Amino acid sequence: MTFFENQIAAKRKTKLLVVYFLCAIVSIILAIYGVVLLGMSQGTSSGALPTLWNPEIFLAVAALTLLVILLGSLYKIFLLRGGGAVVAESLGGQQIDPSTTDPAERQLLNIVEEIAIASGTSVPPVYLIDEDGINAFAAGYHLDDAVIGVTRGCMNLLNRAELQGVIAHEFSHIIHGDMRLNIRLIGILHGILLIALIGYSILRGSAGRRVYRRSSNSKNNKGGALAFGVALLVIGYIGVFFGNLIKAAVSRQREFLADASAVQFTRDPSGISGALKKIGGFVRGSRLTNPKAEEVSHMLFAEGVKHFLGGLLATHPPLSTRIARIDPTFKGEYQQITDERVAELTAQQHSTGEQSLGLHTGQAIKNAPESISMKIDEDTFTQSIGTMSASHLAYAQDLIASLPLRIYQELRSTTGAQVIIYLLLFDKDVQDVQNTQREYLLENLSNEFTTRLKELEGSILSLDTSLRLPLIDLCLPALKQLSQNDIATFQRHLKVLVETDQALSLFEYMLHHILERHVTHQANPLSYKRSSLSQQAHAAAEIISMLAFVGHDSSQTQQEAFEKGLFKLKVEGQHSHTPQEPSLDALDEALRTLWSADEGIKERTIRAAVTTINSDGKVTQEEAEILRTVGDALGCPVPPLVSV
Repeated sequence: MTFFENQIAAKRKTKLLVVYFLCAIVSIILAIYGVVLLGMSQGTSSGALPTLWNPEIFLAVAALTLLVILLGSLYKIFLLRGGGAVVAESLGGQQIDPSTTDPAERQLLNIVEEIAIASGTSVPPVYLIDEDGINAFAAGYHLDDAVIGVTRGCMNLLNRAELQGVIAHEFSHIIHGDMRLNIRLIGILHGILLIALIGYSILRGSAGRRVYRRSSNSKNNKGGALAFGVALLVIGYIGVFFGNLIKAAVSRQREFLADASAVQFTRDPSGISGALKKIGGFVRGSRLTNPKAEEVSHMLFAEGVKHFLGGLLATHPPLSTRIARIDPTFKGEYQQITDERVAELTAQQHSTGEQSLGLHTGQAIKNAPESISMKIDEDTFTQSIGTMSASHLAYAQDLIASLPLRIYQELRSTTGAQVIIYLLLFDKDVQDVQNTQREYLLENLSNEFTTRLKELEGSILSLDTSLRLPLIDLCLPALKQLSQNDIATFQRHLKVLVETDQALSLFEYMLHHILERHVTHQANPLSYKRSSLSQQAHAAAEIISMLAFVGHDSSQTQQEAFEKGLFKLKVEGQHSHTPQEPSLDALDEALRTLWSADEGIKERTIRAAVTTINSDGKVTQEEAEILRTVGDALGCPVPPLVSV
């Protein structure tokens, strides 16, 4: 399936989840209603059951139950509003410092960087979970709040190829919309769990009253409260049981798809199959000991908790089945990993990382892929969205390995990352503008910043312009660690650098957009409003008009490109657009509007953008960059433009 088909499938799963959830609620209401009727019969002298249908009692029970479940779900959803970081921290995770020198952590971050660049997504923060079991997860609502979580056992016991397979599996969940479904599932099911928690609280309260009020004459009342508490506990956990069935139904097939995607991404079946085989042979397997593990079990790489009903409630397919789909020669035998073997594997990981800084052995990039002067095949490009190939991964590995070591080290620190972004804004064409920019920074930055500015300037300014977007992506994890005050100062300096030449370049706009989405979060997609089809068509035409202006030399070729894009966009009726110079405000408004569009509109917009770019038979640097930025803004990750 294409990226857009996967997104549609994920939304269908969400709708199915809502149906399951409503069925569970109806069952719980009926069960509690029955318990209330039974309790009322115990309060009468005859003990006879009241009329089975009592609208007043039923409505009261239904209203109260719905209120409890709704409040429980909304409360959990509110707690999860921070995205993937909240999930990782609930499991005791600690974000790995981007500037870490620990060899195993360094290697893990390198792998995440490679796959992020290869898939066209921003580099997500990585959290280390202090658990011995081999497991991992991706969590978040959108690409810009996604995180990767990895257990210490996963980091220490898997070799580079196996760890790469696991991370590629998790990136599949990120770009195919699975993680958004998974995090919503946590919030929705918490409301059902709350019924059981209330029953447990009633039981504890009744036990306390029995201790301190043994001489009381209210034994009947206490007995009724105890019975009601037991009933709620049972009903609640029956709801949890069906909730686990829902989790299993939603996640099992997606795990097969993520395994297949990992093989497709890395072109190395031995990586992910090797990781699964190690889980099967490891005494601790993939189990997590954290009490919150049950809550997030459906989003883990492998089964994180043990269910008393075994496979019925398992959120993942059996290991042997997953391995056999990847490695048909697998005979079901696992090599046991003893404590001695654990120590040996951990030592190997640290030794390998110390020798290579965790980097894949790459080659210098000779030809910048975004500088290619050729048409983009529309179907191939559209199918590449939300995925990557071996060529994309090789490009990402070569890019990182070919960066000057000093730049690669500095982009991991908050100071170094800011300096690199400042230098990317230096005007290479007009020396007077560049001198003014440099003088401003030297006068307004601290000694720590100015020292790094002088040391890095030559290296940054000599880099090929095709490396600008990947370099920004690599800086994002460090920039996300800035405090609000530091972000405000950073933005103030950026504003001055951009305004020095009194003009806004396309690259400057793209940098503004990326930082707004991923660092300052001023363009939080959760706050975007729904828009009508006519508004979406207007917004798409705005983007097409900008692309027609940027990538073509004359007004005639600009108009031709614009009309071809509109035809592909299938905009009906009159429109007031003409090819025009990019406007920051207009582009922002257009991208915000299209965020809420369905997958069909987004796909059509991207196809129309490619048609517009292709009009003159070549792809310029600016066209390639804006195309990838538009994809990022629409939540459609565009991998690097390489020959595949």
